[in-house]
Amino acid sequence: MKNPTHEEKESEFFSWLDILENINNEHFETIEQIMPFTDEVIRKTEHKKIFFILFAFHTHLTTLKNDIIDLSSSHSIYGAKVLYRVFLEHWLKATYIFLRYVKEDNEEVAEEYYSLGRIGEELKYGNSLKEVSIILDAETKNLDVWDHLCKHLPNLRKLKKEIITQNIKKFEYKSIAKYLLDHDAPGSQWIPAVITEYSELSSFVHAGPNATDEYAHTLYKKQFAEYRGMIKFAFYMSRSNSFALFSLIYKDLEEDSKKKILPLLEKLRKVPDLDLMKGAIIENSLKDTGILKDLQIVKSWKAGDWKLHDVLVSREEAEQLGQYLDDGPWYIHFWEDASDDILVVYKDKNFTISKTDKTTWKDAIEYGLSINIPLKQLTFVITE
Repeated sequence: MKNPTHEEKESEFFSWLDILENINNEHFETIEQIMPFTDEVIRKTEHKKIFFILFAFHTHLTTLKNDIIDLSSSHSIYGAKVLYRVFLEHWLKATYIFLRYVKEDNEEVAEEYYSLGRIGEELKYGNSLKEVSIILDAETKNLDVWDHLCKHLPNLRKLKKEIITQNIKKFEYKSIAKYLLDHDAPGSQWIPAVITEYSELSSFVHAGPNATDEYAHTLYKKQFAEYRGMIKFAFYMSRSNSFALFSLIYKDLEEDSKKKILPLLEKLRKVPDLDLMKGAIIENSLKDTGILKDLQIVKSWKAGDWKLHDVLVSREEAEQLGQYLDDGPWYIHFWEDASDDILVVYKDKNFTISKTDKTTWKDAIEYGLSINIPLKQLTFVITE
């Protein structure tokens, strides 16, 4: 069987995206049901600043995730990468602020975020203005940025510039990454990969030459895999952020509200499987073809007297499909691109075998032969 064309890969990606968008819509509906309960906590909390920040980041992460999905669906790989870089920085800061608040149980991190963040932005602006002034030989070329800032913020004179600039670095991505790793934060297992990717994506934000090279290399070669990778991480981390935030809300709710919100939190806690398995189902093999209506069909085609359907299914769905096979010499096999596993599904038995180690195929082949499937049909062919 030949490897899929670019058009076939595109069709498969959009089938996967349809499934993802249904899951994403369900997630949004769950959040909508939870939101009314947040007022109860925010009205009485002493930590209003931190909740304002956490909800702001929750909104930003959700918006960025949805925009990455939209850009991917319109084949804007460059735009998607720029926004993905922005998403990573938001996720790092949101996780850092959340973890510090949970550990410290005060608003110190909120105060630092507002004060140090604004001072840091003003210093960067002032330094940029000074650099432009030097280029233009303007009067402001000798501007003392710190002294000028202190005139607008007199309380800064009570503090040492070195201490302020050192504390500002707490919110730089490398410092945040170290803190999250040192404190075993949720999602910290992804930090090394995130930092690497963050650095690589900087070229897209700052119009570096590597962005053009990477763009050319990605387009028509691995763009759909790139879309999936960005969307999956953004979806999982956004969902994790939702669960963490609303779990924080939950602990301060009245008992009646807790009972109402708990089933919704359970929905958020369950992580949907976005690593869908591919497979081809022979319609002739089914005792009830109605099951096809419930599956995500990528394409349908014919091979002799057989009508086949390429499908995308979760592993859980794949494992249950044997019950729909008719009596006789039939099987279905499924695989994931990123996994070495092949799932072989017979009417009454399933086998997990390895793509790369054919010694694992023995039992699956012997069972197939026992129900009169010819050996030449037990090759478990996969496509990319």
